[in-house]
Amino acid sequence: MRETLGFGASDPVLLVVGRLEPQKGHRVLFDALPAVRAHFPCVRVVCVGEGALRDELVGRVVASGLGDAVRFVGQQANVADWLALADVTVLPSFFEGLPLAAIESLAAGRPMVATAVDGTPEVVVDGATGLTVPPGDAAQLARALCRLLGDAWLREKLALAGRDWVLERFNQDRQIQRTEALYQLALSRLGRLPRPGGVPATAWGPR
Repeated sequence: MRETLGFGASDPVLLVVGRLEPQKGHRVLFDALPAVRAHFPCVRVVCVGEGALRDELVGRVVASGLGDAVRFVGQQANVADWLALADVTVLPSFFEGLPLAAIESLAAGRPMVATAVDGTPEVVVDGATGLTVPPGDAAQLARALCRLLGDAWLREKLALAGRDWVLERFNQDRQIQRTEALYQLALSRLGRLPRPGGVPATAWGPR
């Protein structure tokens, strides 16, 4: 895949997965990229996704002299293959719900730099499962990316912690257990199950 994209075997790769829309913050990433390249001249960026800003973003990249460093690969079904290519993933969004891109990145064992917006810090915990920066701040984004690219030990630490975090909270068995526990709690509060300690509920409801 590196050869197909024209990347060298040792070029560090940043991956951003998301729609090419204003919300996703690609402009901020490209504003940060020159500062990152000052320290890592061979850094590459791969953008997975489509959207209304594609032509504008491509033009912005070319006008900034970053055309050799950035690849727009469109929508991809095999996101796992692209995650395997990345050294660091980036989520520079201005707002998010619970970001699937972050969960996928952590599950794949890829360290992430993300903006601390909405539900993202629940997944990308600064210094624990990734690094977070304020939204719209290209300078801080560049610093965080340089920090990760320059510290293999930190990348490995965050990658391992992130993967463990996702497995702990999102594996199917645990989700089933939590659902069952919530269901039993709800029924208990309605007086339909014995209370803790074997004390029966006072009413089981009409037959």
